Amino acid sequence: MNLSAYMTAVESERRTIGENVRRLRKQAGLSVDELLAREWIPISRPYWYQIENGVCNASITNLVVVAEALGVSLRDLLEEAPKPKRRAAEAVRN
Repeated sequence: MNLSAYMTAVESERRTIGENVRRLRKQAGLSVDELLAREWIPISRPYWYQIENGVCNASITNLVVVAEALGVSLRDLLEEAPKPKRRAAEAVRN
């Protein structure tokens, strides 16, 4: 794999993790501020947003903290979320 392909794969993984973090946080009904108000979460607000926006290479340690804060497994952060099924009417229109 060349460097360009590697970087594209890394960016894709970061984006997947960020989308999962945001989706799971919203499913929990929490804002970033509400989540980070928990004293045991050693992640700053700007860094949390970098994770959600897929712009940083979060360490495994930080991803474990994020998973615990959201009450999910590390796997839930890493796996690509299933795409929502489109309704038949939407499929016909598109």
